[in-house]
Parts: sequence; structure tokens; C-alpha cells
Amino acid sequence: MSWNPAGALRSGKNPAVYKFLGETIHVDGHNLYESAKRLRLPELPAFALEHLPNQNSLIYGDLYGISKEASTIYRATLRYEGFSEIMATLTKIGFFDAANHPLLEDTNRPTHKGFLDELLNNISTTNTDFDIEASGGYDDELIARLLKTDKTQSCTSRFLGLYEETQIPTGCSSPFDVICQRMEQRMAYGHNEQDMVLLHHEVQVEYPDGQPTEKHQATLLEFGKVENGRSTTAMALTVGIPAAIGALVANLTTILLEQ
Repeated sequence: MSWNPAGALRSGKNPAVYKFLGETIHVDGHNLYESAKRLRLPELPAFALEHLPNQNSLIYGDLYGISKEASTIYRATLRYEGFSEIMATLTKIGFFDAANHPLLEDTNRPTHKGFLDELLNNISTTNTDFDIEASGGYDDELIARLLKTDKTQSCTSRFLGLYEETQIPTGCSSPFDVICQRMEQRMAYGHNEQDMVLLHHEVQVEYPDGQPTEKHQATLLEFGKVENGRSTTAMALTVGIPAAIGALVANLTTILLEQ
């Protein structure tokens, strides 16, 4: 991942508000991942995507002067389909909890597997249908049943190394710290790997004089670049270049005003 995991995960707890067909929709941060919806772009049929609301979309109505006439104003985050279900599963386990955990305050550091078992035990104690000791411990199938999800989501724990008998580093004091540390280790890009940025805009225009409705679309697909063994991420390009253009324009404007 080309984003800092902590920042990306914290954004998943932000509440959202948007306008849809004249109605203002509020989404609580705790329910954000459950609000994700499937998305397909005809011009990019290879991508199985989903979208979830991204914070306050209404500010763009004021910014572009369309608050009164626009019936829908919606800004979303695009992800591969299944992302929100996986994040929701990690949330259910307790990995998004940023409070210090007693088990991580001990100088005798727990293992990743031991800590995962502790979090799952907190869930299973409220569910009398599960006899963990009789089952011989947690596996993908049992976790899926416990969290009422499928094995695809619970297998994420295995991919991230949460089943491993390796000690959790001393810098981790909360479940949130643990999952961020695991993601940084397991999901960092290699030297020859490329990231990707996808932006998609849709504007639908309805005229009062009965003209046909117009639909305008703009899509940006940018890949990271690898040259001579060195990589430049698409994230760096798409964030850095507009900022640089803005700085140059501001500088040029200042020079012209001074003349």
C-alpha cells in the first residue's frame, strides 16, 4: 500500500454525509464499511470495484455553487470489491481499537496468535454456541462462524500474519498499533511493484427547457513508474504534481502583481 496504514484505517471510522436525489444522507462512522456498494465502470471492465461515502460531500455544493439545484452531491472512496467486508471483519475482531490493551502493557510480549486469540475470546464469551477449548482453538472456519462472515474475510488474518507465534514489538500498545504494524510489514510495495490511482467523476445535467439529459464522465487511471530499479508511486505523482502546479501558478501570479 502506498498510503500510511494508520491514516487509511482511521479514515474508515469517519462519519459521512452526502445528498442523494434531494435527501441528505448521514452515515455513522461505525457503519461506514457496511454502506459500501458495488461499482463497475464500462470503460474498465477488468476492475471489480466498490465505493463508500467519503466524509462531507456537501461542502462541494457550496464550493461549486450548486447546493440548491443539484439533487445529488456525492464523493466516495473507491476500493476493490471485498475491501469493506475485510475491514469490517477486522473491526469486529477489535483491531481498530486505539485504546491501550492490558496484554500489551506487560514486558513479556504476547505473540500475534496469542493476542488474536485474546481478542476473539472477548467475542466468544458472549456467544454460548462456541466451545473454543473443545474445538481445539480458532481456525478460519470457526472465526468465520463467530464473526458471521465467510472464510475469505477471516483468511485475511492469516495473510497478515496474525496467526504467527512471533512476538508483538514493544512499540505496539493497542490493537490498532498491532494491525498497522502487520500491514506495514506485509503490504509494503517491493522495489519493482507499481501502485495505481483511479479517479472517476460523473456529472449528470438536466435542463429546465426539456432538452435531453447530459451525462459527462472523466476517469483518471495512473500507474506508478519503475525506472533503473527506482520507483515513483502513482500516489506521489497524482498528489505532488497538482501541488507543484499550484505553487508555480501562485508564484507566477505574485510576480505579475509585483510588476
